[in-house]
Amino acid sequence: MKKSGGWVFISHSHLDIDLVRKIRNALESKGFEPLLFYLKCLNDADEIEDLIKREIKEREWFIYVDSPNAQQSVWVRSELDYIQQFPDKKVFVIDLHKDIDSQIEHIQRQLQVFISYSRKDYSLMKKISDKLTEHDFLVFTDQDLMPGELWSDQLHRALDDSIHSGFVILIITDKSLQSSYVSTEIEYTIANGGKVVPIYVDDAYLNSELLYLIGDIQGIRVHSDPTDDELEKVLSDIQHRIKFYKSDFTDLIGFQSARTIIYPQIGIIEDYTFWDCYCLEEVTIPDSVQYISEKAFRENQDILIKCTKGSYAEKFCIDHNIRYQIIDID
Repeated sequence: MKKSGGWVFISHSHLDIDLVRKIRNALESKGFEPLLFYLKCLNDADEIEDLIKREIKEREWFIYVDSPNAQQSVWVRSELDYIQQFPDKKVFVIDLHKDIDSQIEHIQRQLQVFISYSRKDYSLMKKISDKLTEHDFLVFTDQDLMPGELWSDQLHRALDDSIHSGFVILIITDKSLQSSYVSTEIEYTIANGGKVVPIYVDDAYLNSELLYLIGDIQGIRVHSDPTDDELEKVLSDIQHRIKFYKSDFTDLIGFQSARTIIYPQIGIIEDYTFWDCYCLEEVTIPDSVQYISEKAFRENQDILIKCTKGSYAEKFCIDHNIRYQIIDID
């Protein structure tokens, strides 16, 4: 199976270098291409800053390693400020006080994709696959089958990988609805607890068999010759819904039905954190938060943020015209 990992910049304090190296090694073992700097080895501050900015700009992924040392680091602060200029990049946090392996596993789940489709829809599949690959998803289709091994074994391994560490895209057309292979792939995915993203093409609708399996899953609709805007919609929709599947951060700490949230003492608020919080009225953000994604809140989400004077959260509210209230946070 052909797979290439995401290119990752790791933002960290050099005081945590031993643990950060373990994170780098774990990411490499899962197919990522991580980069970290040990700044104690470098001298020219201007040269270092230019180098770091170039690397952040070139890499699709940004991982902030959160710790007390990182929260005090001038370099890390600069990196978090710079990444805000690129709202389309994937930004994640690894908290050194929590289980590192499970956090890396969560990050990996953002990547792996199996596309179930009819070969008669190859052109459409290729456009969707290319769009995802451009943004560092690990995409598998029957076009990635390698000679010298049973194709059925390869397909099942790829499906199992996506069920365990990703999701399955189903391209729904009149042709795919007639494919026994597609039906088998989706039935296998659902039976094994996998996550399916349906993409409806033109006027296609689910047949009775697939309606029973995935009829309650919201889909995306595109044309058979999708525009760039439609492909961008597919990408952004997939990025959003991945965040809210079983391993979702907000689901784990009970955000979705909350009206008032006191955010945990961690350093970063990721993409889509509050998108599914339809009852939300106010959020208290502690001083530990040093980065808030441009996509943390839905556009025009009407909330009140409570924060301390001079905090990063206050600056974020001012920059984004969000209502806020200055309070004392113990």
